[in-house]
Amino acid sequence: MKKVKYVLIGIVALGVIGAIVKTNKKDINSKNVATEKIEDAPKNIEQEKKLIDLDNSKFWDEFDPIVKIRIYKMIEEKDCSGLQDEFNTTADNMDKLQSAGKSASRNIDLMDFLEDKMKDLDCHN
Repeated sequence: MKKVKYVLIGIVALGVIGAIVKTNKKDINSKNVATEKIEDAPKNIEQEKKLIDLDNSKFWDEFDPIVKIRIYKMIEEKDCSGLQDEFNTTADNMDKLQSAGKSASRNIDLMDFLEDKMKDLDCHN
């Protein structure tokens, strides 16, 4: 009989605690929720894709696609320092390849591309 009594007291206690701690659920009326229109975002994404996609230079096939994306992001941001770092890294890689007796023509093409873009952005002034 004592066990039943303790079980009933426990159930009542849990019910009381549950009622005290009960979370208040509120219905959300979607008419009262503020929203933002982001109609321009897809246009910007499409424009960004077009800039990269328009450049179908053959030398890009020799590089990981992330290199092209990284460089075009720097061009878009007019990051002259980043482009110069990319140029320097490419030049260093070219030197290593040439000292090992390997072809570095892809590096030369990328360096020419980077140099042209830096000139277009007036990075050397």
